[in-house]
This record gives sequence, C-alpha cells and structure tokens, in this order.
Amino acid sequence: MLDISNQANTTGLLQAVVTDLAGNVIWYYPLGAGELPFPLKPLPNGNILFVVSGTKSEDVREVDLAGNIKYQLTRDQITAGLQASGSTLTAGNLHHDILKLANGHYIILFNYQPKLPDGTLSPVIGDGLIDWDPVKDAPVWTWSSFDHLSTSRAPYDPNDWTHANAVIYSPDDGNLIMSMRNQNWVLKINYQDGAGDGTVLWRLGPDGDFTMPAGQAPIELNYGQHYPTVVSSNSAGIFQMMLFNNGNNRLVDASNDICGTTGFIACYSSVPIYELNESAKTAQVTWETKIPPHYSICCGDALILGNGNVEYDVAFDVTTPNQSFIQEVTQDQNPQLMWQMNLVGQLLYRGFRVPSLYPGVEWTQDAIATANTSAVKHNRL
Repeated sequence: MLDISNQANTTGLLQAVVTDLAGNVIWYYPLGAGELPFPLKPLPNGNILFVVSGTKSEDVREVDLAGNIKYQLTRDQITAGLQASGSTLTAGNLHHDILKLANGHYIILFNYQPKLPDGTLSPVIGDGLIDWDPVKDAPVWTWSSFDHLSTSRAPYDPNDWTHANAVIYSPDDGNLIMSMRNQNWVLKINYQDGAGDGTVLWRLGPDGDFTMPAGQAPIELNYGQHYPTVVSSNSAGIFQMMLFNNGNNRLVDASNDICGTTGFIACYSSVPIYELNESAKTAQVTWETKIPPHYSICCGDALILGNGNVEYDVAFDVTTPNQSFIQEVTQDQNPQLMWQMNLVGQLLYRGFRVPSLYPGVEWTQDAIATANTSAVKHNRL
C-alpha cells in the first residue's frame, strides 16, 4: 500500500495506491487538486481510513473499496465540536496520521497555534490529539503539546516546534505512543482509554528518559524518526519497538558531534529495533539494519513481515534524487536484500505490505499464480 502524499497533487498522478509486488496498480483512490492522503490504513471492516489534508479540504475519510465514503468528518465539524465542548483547542491542519480504535472512536492528529494574551496567534505550531466519538459526534478527550512540553526545546525549528508524524495505540495499558520528528522524540502519553490525564510517561530520544548501553548512545538514538511500531506481543513493561530512523543531525559521540560535519561520518538512515524497559527506563538496540550511504531526510516507515523479514521505505534519499524505494531484508546480523520496489518521479511518503485488500484473506504468491492460471484457462474457453 503506497501513500504518495508529500506534495500537492497538481500533476494528476495517483497518490493513494495499492500495487502487487511487481508494481502493477490494483487499487487506487482518486483525489482532487491540492488534496493529500495521510496515511492509508486498512481496517478490519475492509474499509480504508485516511486523512485528506491540503488546500481544498481537510477531513477524516473512511472509504470502501469502491471508493464510497462510509464516514467523513470535516475540520469545520471538529472545530465546532471543540467549541461546543468548551475546549480552548482549535483544529488546524489534520495531518500525517489517524487511528480508529476498537470502540469505534477516532484518534485525530492535528497541529495548531494557540492564541496569545493579546489575541494574536502564537508563531509556534504545536500538535494536539482528539478522541472523537462518532456516536456522540463530539470530542471526548483532548491533548495538547503546549500543556505537556516546553517550547524552549526546539532542536529543528522554533516555529514548526513538534511536527508529529505518527500515533499508535498501546493495547496493554490503553495509552498512546506518538512520534515527534522535530523533537527527535517518541513519547508515550497517558491516555488510558480516555481516562488519562495526558501526562507524558516517557520520551525516547536525545535528552529523553532512557539510558542506553555504552557505545549505543547517542549515535543509536532516534533522529527525525518516522512510524514507530510495536513489534513484540506486548506493548508495555519490557517490549520492543521498531521505527525508521531518518538520522537528521545524528549525534555521533559523547561530545555531541553531528554527522556530516567536517571530520565526522556522513549522515545515514537506519532501521533499529529497540527493547524498552519502562520501569528501569533503559533502552537498547537489539537488531538494526544501517543503510548508508542512503540518507532519507524525511518520511519513511518500517515493519516486520509475516515471514520475519523487515521492510522499510526510503522516501527522500539524498543520494538518489527524485526516487523512492522500498526494500525487504532478512532480519539477520548481516541483512540480505530479498526484494525492492523503486518509484521514480514522486515521493513515497509511506509504503507498506498488506496481506490483501480483504479482511482475513492473504494473497500468497502461490495463490496469486493459481488464480492467474485459472483466469487464463477461463479466458481461453
């Protein structure tokens, strides 16, 4: 499933696409000029969930495979709901990620600028979360980065302060895990299925809460990261998490020297698996594939496939301009490349494997070959 959504669609090219492993398009959702899909999430009911962000519209959209809109929630509706609930939050851009929980609620990620005492908007853009109950048609829980983090810490941009790009649900404790690219942090937020106070329980990354073994910090910490996923059977206590570590301004030693500066190694991207101990606040890399000279300065994702291999999207590699690619590698000490897909001329924000377009169905290569053979015989009759 390919999410080609980093720039406004002015060319008419497809942006929300599903292909087979040979790159043949088997499904797409048409979007209008200026509309961007973030991301594409298959749901247990067979629908596809995404946020449309852009200059023409801003909405949460759930569609079936025929493209029929089964649920839609606009930014204006969200703003009205926040106002009616008495919240001081205002929904700015809906962006990057969306969750649908098992109870049917939607966790919506948005950015916004709070009002200053003089009534003007702050120049600082932060992120917020809304738990939207579609039955009540109202927000039932909200969270703001301005309430829980200090604006004085701005590693990348004091205006685009947090730049969150992913939020995932932790089923073991009912909390939320959020990736903030411009903080170099992955956070766990006290959500507790809507009963939490929003406290930041921990921060993984530079100046965060975890210590790492000698030789791993600071170079193995996350920098400009995208798309954390829990890869162990549990999501709390001692568990494992994977992410695409873009490596922007990666610190390479205890003196905080930065990659790419004179006398130090070039910047590179990597895909690590971290083992996190929430109680002891320790973290260690248990497996990693480093992909220099490739250095993807934005976007990307990583996940473990059903066969145990690791797949990741290198979206904006400075060494291969105007080309994104997805690679599948073995999860060995020396990972071996098993499959690759290249995309030229468009930026592949996220690209990830799905079993099929239908819940509970897996399209194995043998099944596809058998189906194709049957189709050929049928056509000859």
